[in-house]
Amino acid sequence: MLTLRDAAASDLPFLRGLFSALRRREWGSAGLDEAVLRRLIDMQFDAQQHQYRQAYPESVCKIIEHGGVPVGRVWLNRSPSGFHILDISIAPAMQRLGIGAGTLARVLDEAAASAVPVTLMVAQTNPAQHLYRKLGFEVTAERPPYFEMCWGDLR
Repeated sequence: MLTLRDAAASDLPFLRGLFSALRRREWGSAGLDEAVLRRLIDMQFDAQQHQYRQAYPESVCKIIEHGGVPVGRVWLNRSPSGFHILDISIAPAMQRLGIGAGTLARVLDEAAASAVPVTLMVAQTNPAQHLYRKLGFEVTAERPPYFEMCWGDLR
């Protein structure tokens, strides 16, 4: 059973661990000392949290739970003109099980009920872009190293 709930202060260790697990896959081969890598990841996590709150003060961070266990997060900004997915992250061990697709389906259903589009940015090298395309997102701009994508009508 897939559920979404508002993130609470008590979720911070989970969120930090999720961020770390995903970034270690990207940066782990850089040959950095473990202490340096841990500090870098912690700084990046804190910077991302701050940036999302500053740029999108009305946004919400939702914890994705599968069977009552936290397995990911989706950070979403809702406005009358559309939804913007700031981030969707699934724990590495839980990827490719339909959790991301199920989470996105909920967001798209909510957006459809509100008759608004959904936008996001994805790294051009991120395999998740294939899921987004499968769900009906289209590339609206290339801003290397990212694609800007949209589901629904931007008018």
